[in-house]
Amino acid sequence: MGNLDILRPRVSHTTCARCRKPFKAGDRAMPAHIIKNPNTRDPQTQELAIEMTGEFEFVHASCLDPSLDGKVIITT
Repeated sequence: MGNLDILRPRVSHTTCARCRKPFKAGDRAMPAHIIKNPNTRDPQTQELAIEMTGEFEFVHASCLDPSLDGKVIITT
């Protein structure tokens, strides 16, 4: 692998990795796992599997509605 920086979190655990806004009390967040190898073989089953690093970042469940309270109005 060329650049190992891509395998580490790019933002603090207090910041959404998607929208880059800081988390606030009441926000809903999910982990975003960092993929190390998308196409690897599991050594025990020989099945194709995805390999992830042990690190992750957090992202809002919805950056438009971080607290998932349904108050966001989306216009088209």
